[in-house]
Amino acid sequence: MSFKDKDPFFVQMHKLTGIRAKNIALYKLAFKHKSKNQENNERLEFLGDSILDAIISEIIYNNFPNKDEGELSKLRSKMVSRNMLNTLGNNLNLLSIISYRETHTKDGLNNTVGNALEALIGAVYLDQGYPACQVFIEKKLVDPYIDWQQLEAKVTDHKSSLFRYCQKEKKHLQFVLLEENAIDDPKRFHIGLKIDYEQVADAFGKSKKIAEQKAAKGYLEERELISQ
Repeated sequence: MSFKDKDPFFVQMHKLTGIRAKNIALYKLAFKHKSKNQENNERLEFLGDSILDAIISEIIYNNFPNKDEGELSKLRSKMVSRNMLNTLGNNLNLLSIISYRETHTKDGLNNTVGNALEALIGAVYLDQGYPACQVFIEKKLVDPYIDWQQLEAKVTDHKSSLFRYCQKEKKHLQFVLLEENAIDDPKRFHIGLKIDYEQVADAFGKSKKIAEQKAAKGYLEERELISQ
C-alpha cells in the first residue's frame, strides 16, 4: 500500500471520482471556498465551467443527432444551469467536503456546492487531461443522474405547438389516459391523443406529461408539421 492509499482525502477523492489523483493539492483546492480561504477554488471553478460546457455539448450532440442548433442549445443550457449543478453537487454530497464559513443561506450553500462541482471538474481536467475528465462527467454525473427523456420534455414543448396548431385550424384537442401501469414501470402511463374526438396518436411515458409530449410529437411528425 502506497502513502497515497493511506491518505483519507486521497481515498475519498478516489471513491468520489474513480480517479487516482496525481496532484492531490488540486482536489483540496477545489473544495476551498472564498468565505474561509484566501487561496480558494474560484480559478478552478472558472476552468471547470468551460470544460463542462464543452463536454456536455459533445454529449448532447451525440445523443440527439436530429436536433437543430437551437434545440441543442436549450438542452445544454438546462444541463449546465446553476440549478442542475447544485443538484448534482448535492447528489455527490460535496457540502461535507467543502471548507466554508457557515454563514450562508440555503440558496448560498446550494450555489457553493454547484461552484465546488465546477472546481472539481477543473481539478480533474488539470490533473488527468480532457479524456479522463470526460469519462468522469459521463460516468459519475450524467449516467447516474440525468434522465434524457425527462430533460428533453422540459425543453421541447410539443404540446404547446400542437395546441397552437389546433387553435389555428379550429380543431378540438384532448389527451386521454388509456392505461396506468405499476409505479415502477417506465411506461407507466399510456396516453391517447384525440383531435376532433378521434384518436390520432398514443404514447407511453413514466409521467403523464412525458407521454403527452411524445403523443403530440408523434402527431406533428406524422403530418410533417415538425421535422423528425
